[in-house]
Amino acid sequence: MIFVDCSKGREKIEDLYMMVDGNWLQISSSDLIIENPSSLFSANDPVYSCKLALSMSKNSGVWLLGNAFFKGFYARFNLK
Repeated sequence: MIFVDCSKGREKIEDLYMMVDGNWLQISSSDLIIENPSSLFSANDPVYSCKLALSMSKNSGVWLLGNAFFKGFYARFNLK
């Protein structure tokens, strides 16, 4: 996992563009950052840690897109 400073991370992360089946897809920077409240210090004053919503498989070197990819798109699967 890649962690970023919540207060600075959103401004520094740009939208991600990728080509899939000849079409350019845009994943917005807001979809790429996941904000996780953590009650490490106090339940009344949570500390926020942010992480990049993409990860890489340790064994194959393949990037896993997951929810960051599907969040901004309508996904339809052909199960034939």
